[in-house]
Amino acid sequence: MFSFRTRIFYGMLAVALVSIAVAVFYGKAWFEKAQLESARERLVRETVLAGAILDRLGDHTSGLPQLAAILDMPEERLSLLNSKGSVLGDTAPGAQPVTRLDNHADRPEVREAMAGKPGFTIRPSGTLGTDLAYAAVALQNGDILRVSVPLVSLRQIIDSQLAVFTRIGLITVALSLVLAGLLSGALRRSLSQMVSVVEAISLGNFQRRLRRIPGREFAPLADAVNRMAENIEEHIRAAAEQTAQLESILDTMSDGVLVLGPRGRIRRCNRALAREFPDAASALGAQVVEVIPSPPLQNAVDDLMAEAEARTHARQRALALAASVAQDYPELVPKLVAGERPAGQGAAGSDAAGAQTADAQTDGAQRDDAQRGDEYPVAPDLEGFEDGEDGEDGEDGSDEGLAAESGRMQRYLHLELPSGQVMSVCISLPTSADTEKGGQLGAVAVFHDITELMRLERVRRDFVANVSHELRTPLTAIQGYAETLVSLDGPPECRRFGEIILKHGAYLSRMVEDLLTLARLEGKSGSLELGSVDPRESLAQATGMCREVLERRRCKVESQIPADCRVMASPPHLTQVFRNLLENAGRYAPEGGSIRVSARQVGDSVVFRVTDDGPGIPKQDLERIFERFYQVERHRGQASTGLGLAICKHIIERHGGSIRAESPASDGNTALVFTLTSVHGAA
Repeated sequence: MFSFRTRIFYGMLAVALVSIAVAVFYGKAWFEKAQLESARERLVRETVLAGAILDRLGDHTSGLPQLAAILDMPEERLSLLNSKGSVLGDTAPGAQPVTRLDNHADRPEVREAMAGKPGFTIRPSGTLGTDLAYAAVALQNGDILRVSVPLVSLRQIIDSQLAVFTRIGLITVALSLVLAGLLSGALRRSLSQMVSVVEAISLGNFQRRLRRIPGREFAPLADAVNRMAENIEEHIRAAAEQTAQLESILDTMSDGVLVLGPRGRIRRCNRALAREFPDAASALGAQVVEVIPSPPLQNAVDDLMAEAEARTHARQRALALAASVAQDYPELVPKLVAGERPAGQGAAGSDAAGAQTADAQTDGAQRDDAQRGDEYPVAPDLEGFEDGEDGEDGEDGSDEGLAAESGRMQRYLHLELPSGQVMSVCISLPTSADTEKGGQLGAVAVFHDITELMRLERVRRDFVANVSHELRTPLTAIQGYAETLVSLDGPPECRRFGEIILKHGAYLSRMVEDLLTLARLEGKSGSLELGSVDPRESLAQATGMCREVLERRRCKVESQIPADCRVMASPPHLTQVFRNLLENAGRYAPEGGSIRVSARQVGDSVVFRVTDDGPGIPKQDLERIFERFYQVERHRGQASTGLGLAICKHIIERHGGSIRAESPASDGNTALVFTLTSVHGAA
């Protein structure tokens, strides 16, 4: 590849050579034409003059040699013709006798002379065999005088003049070479500073600037180079500051941080993670399982990356389809942007709207439950830490959950390491908007050591279970003696005191039973026996257990569960869930009100809703009503053990479902919503 200077040099030289060649070519043609025209005019004048002299000499035939002597032009040939074109005389040396010469009446110059005007032509001579220029004029007596000149002499004159043009062209070429070299060198010297500055910037020397601008024509380029250097320097400085801040933050964190690339390979880690896993600091580019021997962790990373890639491909296909539709049907774009339905869907839309209105009283928000089921963040629950005894856990006792919030995909799991440590790991992927701006970013895994917290949680559970178990015997005795006191015929005060003791003893007994149930659920001692269950039967059993509470409040239970509804559940635990929810709804529903229980199949799950017409739950309490002993007494007016909803939460989660509260719900009432796996979905 030629250098820039060489290209400039040869470019300028080519332009100069083409210009000179064109000038020489057209100059030569013009000069030849001009010379031939001048020779014609001169030869015609000489022929006219020679004719006049010949007329003065008298006899034309005898005077022809005298005329040749007078003209003294040895190169010229004089011919005398009669009016018929026959040759009367010829001064050409070595010419044939005139009697043997052809008739020249057919010669172009002779015909013109016979017509009464000077004739001229250039052609080869049939007699001499050379190219000649002929001129002919008519004499006074009708004879014709013809003068011919060889073109060799004319060509010599033209060639001598063209030699001058050639020398001028060569001199011009030499000057063009010198000028092209000087200009290309000057241009190269002008650009050398710019090139050196740009090279320095490319090598990282962002302080270099163009101080001297070589010519006004390069001023915009020089300014652009300086601005580019300033912008790059600013970006590099900002990136360096951000990197330093990130390093400082990561190194001061007590939690371990592992940064993964787009393909799930290790990019970097902080000091906390390197302390727990020393090989991580030198394992850049390795898979996670090569540093942390946990197959569930590697599977979680692979699944999350695969799901992110699938979502990216789906988004790209949707954009391509949208672009295709916009190209093929541009008239639909304004309607789709405005939210209007395309033609032909009005009836379907009306039917769907009617169906939604009809179901609004019972299950207005059920159609969104399954769609939101996988999108609710499954944050680590300190109350639900596991001992690794459940068969549903991973090989190392991990508990996995997937969350997608604001486009950010997250996965949570617990790892039990061979050393006995328990880690809570959160694997997070950036949002799609961050990925589009910064390219493929990969994932970030945060490791939090919860070993001590797990130990304290087990101690708490064991303490609650032991205390609750030890309290059952004295509480049974207290209730027995209180019943005895109530049954005796004694003073009214003693009877009233016995009833108070019996009432509070029963309350404590229920609390102890609830604590034991909760401890068994938290300990996960043994897996639940799940099978196909008709939820209507469980609801009927729970309604019978709550009959006293419902009759006291004059509340009725309305079942809106389809007859073909079947879920995978443990019958006694599902009955307990319905019982606790009905007791909670009956306790706070207005007297004479109704409690509505509905079910709806959404995807692979069945969404149950227990709705009452009570005063509602404040927004700030919605997330806390499933905690132990948490009660909204000041808003709902009645007390309970505060463990019923916590028990429901643990039972539903043991079934693989979720539970939440909606207040107000879509119909304006209060609803407790939980999901279970459908038998059809499980199949």
